[in-house]
Amino acid sequence: MRFLCASTAAMTSLEVTLLGLAMALTPIHCLTRAWELMYLCTSAMPPSKDIGGYLSEYVHNVAYGGNIDHKVQNLSLNTLNALKRSVKAGPRYTIPAREEIDALLTGKKLTTIVFFLDETFEEITYDMTTTVADAVEELAGIIKLSAYSTFSLFECRKTVTGSKSADPGNAEEYIALDDNKYIGDLLAEFKSVKDRSKGEILHCKLSFKKRLFRESDDAIADPMFVQLSYVQLQHDYMLGNYPVGREDAAQLSALQIFVENGFVVSPETCMDWTSLIERFLPRQIAITRARREWEVDILSRYNLMELCNMGTPPKEAYPTGTVIANMMPPPPTAAVAFAPNSLIWVLLRDFPIDLLS
Repeated sequence: MRFLCASTAAMTSLEVTLLGLAMALTPIHCLTRAWELMYLCTSAMPPSKDIGGYLSEYVHNVAYGGNIDHKVQNLSLNTLNALKRSVKAGPRYTIPAREEIDALLTGKKLTTIVFFLDETFEEITYDMTTTVADAVEELAGIIKLSAYSTFSLFECRKTVTGSKSADPGNAEEYIALDDNKYIGDLLAEFKSVKDRSKGEILHCKLSFKKRLFRESDDAIADPMFVQLSYVQLQHDYMLGNYPVGREDAAQLSALQIFVENGFVVSPETCMDWTSLIERFLPRQIAITRARREWEVDILSRYNLMELCNMGTPPKEAYPTGTVIANMMPPPPTAAVAFAPNSLIWVLLRDFPIDLLS
């Protein structure tokens, strides 16, 4: 298999041989074996252009023909579907693992984990032919996300050196994955990278998040879409991707604490106020003044949130348009536009009153 995946000519030669056997063999066990090998080969690599058309036509005729053994017909139908996928996505870049091959031939599915930015996760299924696009569609169905066109899978790499993690803003890297990338290839690469790392621990995992934010996102009412957008904006904000001044950072910290915990009287005495501030205040801005100053400032803004909730928001509680505009970076390209009030919109989407009016 290693040699075949590395050589298009060798794979083509084998497929021609298998095609001849499938057309000539009459003993059912031999015919079944030939179709199993055909199914395996087409799942790992598309046929060459020289025989692609003829092979597809023959497989289609067997899959939908009459007077054919049921098992052979099922294998030919699987082969036809594998052909369509491999022609679109291309060949596998790593050698399929033994468990992948066994699962393919027995009709079973393997499983792996996909993480969200808040460290929750879901389990998805895959086989030799499952691509990133397939996994995104399955995951969206599991979490009931109807509007998933702007979401995708990312490779998350996080380096841990010694006994302490490196700075999270530098150690965590997200790499966008092509829709046609195979899940089996990705998992094999994760293992290979981890085995090669020396003097440090490199954690690789699949993560699910938005590729881009658009102004049209404001019109989407899907609760899961809103939740994932909030989690991502919060995550990116805490990494320092949306630079803000001290006042704006204090206001956003108070808003996030309010959204997550609601209003609590004297929160500094009944909640771990210090850890909440650390959690919702980016490290880059936190070091610009004393911790006690941050605590007092954020607490005063948090207490104003209850007045907002009662329907009489003081002017000081209103985030200004300038603040929000300055938070968001300019769009990398004309096709990728950031909504000017995305972070606040997500934070206050279900707030009792409109603070942005």
